[in-house]
Amino acid sequence: MWRIKKNLRLACEQRLPDGSFLSRIYASPKDRRHQRHAVPVRVIEYRLEGVEQSEPIYRLLTSILDPQQAPAQELAALYHERWEIETALDELKTHLRGAQIVLRSKTRSWSTRSSMD
Repeated sequence: MWRIKKNLRLACEQRLPDGSFLSRIYASPKDRRHQRHAVPVRVIEYRLEGVEQSEPIYRLLTSILDPQQAPAQELAALYHERWEIETALDELKTHLRGAQIVLRSKTRSWSTRSSMD
């Protein structure tokens, strides 16, 4: 799941019971023009009511196409929880560690290992 710009135009192919809709994304404008190599996605649009300084509308894309498997409201809530965690981790790593302490993993990350193997 990832957030997209609110002005990105995505055609609604099918409206789903939870308010989300199915669409398609393309790797390039040429693919879009020729309607080829499309990736099916589900679009979730929502607002944060009563939250100061929030965006007027948020749009998320997910590859989970079944609203029974992951309802739109649940995904929207989880997305914002994720960013609360990311913000807290940034605070720890950047601001609270002090000038001399560097927080690093003792082992290489999986993505680094797989690219080096």
